[in-house]
Amino acid sequence: MVAAPGVSLAHALPTGVAGGATVVVSGRVHDSPQGAVIVLEQRSGAGWRVIVRGRVVKAAFVMRWRPSSAGLVSVRAAVRLHGRDVAATRPGRVLVGQRPVYCGAPVPPAQLPAGDGWVGGGLYDDGGPYPPIHQCVGNAYTITVTDEAGNVVATQQVAAGQSYAIVLPAGSYTLAGGFCRGKATVTAGLETKADTTCDVP
Repeated sequence: MVAAPGVSLAHALPTGVAGGATVVVSGRVHDSPQGAVIVLEQRSGAGWRVIVRGRVVKAAFVMRWRPSSAGLVSVRAAVRLHGRDVAATRPGRVLVGQRPVYCGAPVPPAQLPAGDGWVGGGLYDDGGPYPPIHQCVGNAYTITVTDEAGNVVATQQVAAGQSYAIVLPAGSYTLAGGFCRGKATVTAGLETKADTTCDVP
């Protein structure tokens, strides 16, 4: 009697994943027929569609899945032969978050005075219910920079969807855009990457 093929996961699928993240799906197959392959499938209507194809090496597999859209999806691993599933894991429901939306790249200053560096970054909504969001704010904003003594040393108005580029003397600063905050330590002659984030409950 020929044993039926089977497939199992080394770890359960996550219940949630941040947008843009990669999920590693690993496991083992047994009694796989000659020519069969391992796939990751997502429910589509009444059926399943293949979203990742992998290889089985010594009865083990590793697949990497990067979800392409947000929402609640059902996913399973399956052994596939001649376009038909011959074994599959129980489906797992995964809540996929929104992909990060980044601000446009900052425009470097044309020149830097001696002893100055510059801060480049954007204003982001960050957090929220799991899986969290990370999105450039969709409106124009103003960034205010204060030094360690609490003095305002610079302000910059920034167009919607863009990043700031602020020239500052070397030192440590706090960045603010409304209730949103960031920190930056500036080194003379160099760029410091420092976003300002709005914590979303």
